[in-house]
Amino acid sequence: MAIVVSEENSSSINWLAIILWLVILGAGATAFYYVFFKNPEVVDIVISPSAKDFQKLAEMNIDPASVLNSEEFKSLKPANTVSSSASYGKTNPFLPIPIR
Repeated sequence: MAIVVSEENSSSINWLAIILWLVILGAGATAFYYVFFKNPEVVDIVISPSAKDFQKLAEMNIDPASVLNSEEFKSLKPANTVSSSASYGKTNPFLPIPIR
């Protein structure tokens, strides 16, 4: 019994692989162009009147010391207090949940 070893025809070209690589290289070149060389179009922005009010607020100078030392700020009381006597959760979180 003889073993026949034959070489594959090496003259055939895989056109699908070549086309796929050309598409990938073309997409990469296009992305490179748009990221590094293409100048974006300039868009005019119209500022609304309410945005102009925000600009006035941004230009205001507020002295934190005068706010913190004012009588109105000192007269403020905390709205609620946190009670530290309540216990939350289990002492051992790995114990099973008790069934009632």
